[in-house]
Amino acid sequence: MMKRILALLLTLVMVLPLLFACGVSELAVDEMKAETETVVAETTAEEETEIKQEGYLPQSQLERNVTRILIIGNSHSNDLFFQLARVFNAQGFDTRYTLGFLYYSGCSQYQHVHFCENNQAVYDYYESSEVNYVRTEQSTMQDALKDHEWDIVFFQCGHTDFQDETLAQKHRDRLMELVDQYLPTEHVFGWHASWPNPNDPDIWSNNWPVKPPAGHQQKMIDRYGLDPVRQFNHYIRLTEKNITPDPRYTYVFSTGSAILYANRVLGLSQKALYRDYTHLSDLGRVIAAYSFYAQLTGKPIEEVKLDKVPAKKRQSRYQSQGDLILTEDLKHTIKESANYSLENTWTVPGV
Repeated sequence: MMKRILALLLTLVMVLPLLFACGVSELAVDEMKAETETVVAETTAEEETEIKQEGYLPQSQLERNVTRILIIGNSHSNDLFFQLARVFNAQGFDTRYTLGFLYYSGCSQYQHVHFCENNQAVYDYYESSEVNYVRTEQSTMQDALKDHEWDIVFFQCGHTDFQDETLAQKHRDRLMELVDQYLPTEHVFGWHASWPNPNDPDIWSNNWPVKPPAGHQQKMIDRYGLDPVRQFNHYIRLTEKNITPDPRYTYVFSTGSAILYANRVLGLSQKALYRDYTHLSDLGRVIAAYSFYAQLTGKPIEEVKLDKVPAKKRQSRYQSQGDLILTEDLKHTIKESANYSLENTWTVPGV
């Protein structure tokens, strides 16, 4: 059929000048053009039908020159997401992009599965293609998955997701099945391991902005001995055993190595990197975002082009007062930490 179209078009191009030269009426010429256009239209419709019947998938992200990333997580992904758009924008990410984030506080893989299977409207859904973002409350995972042709869907490692490895694998498998079900377009999966908790003694003496919940200290003692390096090594072992060998994960990131590098090698205090007993400060979030960006692009950060992180309009107990100005020293710290994580994603710095 395509050959037929090309033949007709070629004939039309060659014959039209001759027809006019021989004095053929414009009406006859118009009739010939109309016949050709009809064949082209019919063929296009036939090809579209064939494409649909063959189950043709949309073009890849490189062919479309667009990248759409959805992160499904909890407050640790929240920390990361709200600086990613700024980093993408400042660094001039080389394709058009859309960033999405499904947030439910403290959410585990099991809860994500439960919420999706039951189509529960419990999420805050954020999307951004520039620095500003749009927030939709009481959203479902199914709606978010259908909202865009997401190229990459990232899951985030929660603190409780590996306590029972067999059960955790079951939940991860089911979550992937659900994403495949409600996101029928071409996509791949990513995994993001969150950063270690701080172990500053002042946390437990209530000299930090937010008091840890009851029982949190004992949990950290039981699991990691209040040692961030031990905690990170725990993530490394479980990731290498359960995530990295799984071919379904195209991207496997950790921003924890960048945070540990800033603390252990470059000497930033934990108070400078964390805002409470588990969540990152504005500076920590920028380091994590640049670490994620470097690992996503596969390229080292040559220059940190972001100059400041504006304060939220409505201050909260978690938010620093006023804008975070990124001085040249801070930019150097961010760049070095992010580049360390690119080359040493699963290596404990300073050991």
